[in-house]
This record gives sequence, structure tokens and C-alpha cells, in this order.
Amino acid sequence: MKHLTTSLLIIVGVNTAKAQNCGELMEYVKSKSWGTEYVGYNSDAISKVTFYEITRNYQTLYFAVVCFKKEYSFSCAEYIYQVNANT
Repeated sequence: MKHLTTSLLIIVGVNTAKAQNCGELMEYVKSKSWGTEYVGYNSDAISKVTFYEITRNYQTLYFAVVCFKKEYSFSCAEYIYQVNANT
């Protein structure tokens, strides 16, 4: 039941944001909200995580954009996740 609820929230979040793919969803989230950024100084995998809160149609959605370090590079690969409010 918990997995079904999580899946439904993700589907609602994607449909609410009117995005076609993860890149578009990430751009939408970044454009609609100021993020709170945390840097992973001691992490071998994560360079930073930015949390976003978006309210649309009286529903609040929470997202985390995680920047994973690339091997032998100063850049990182960003991925977006829908998370709980207490993450």
C-alpha cells in the first residue's frame, strides 16, 4: 500500500507539473521555487542536494535534486526525486 501511495504521488506530481520528462520536470521545479542547498563535503558520491517545495492547486509537493559526482570530473549528474516533507 505504501508503494502504491508513493507511486500515485509521483504520477500526480509529474502530471501537476505538466512535464514530459525528468529534465523538464527538474527545470519546472527549479523555476517555481527557491531551493535549500546542502553540500556533501565528506561524501564520495554526492556533491550537493537541493530541496524544493512547490504548492500548486492547494497541494504541496517536495522534491530533491541530487547532484552525483562524476569520476575524474569536476561536474556532476543531476537527478530529481519526489520526497516527503520531513526528508
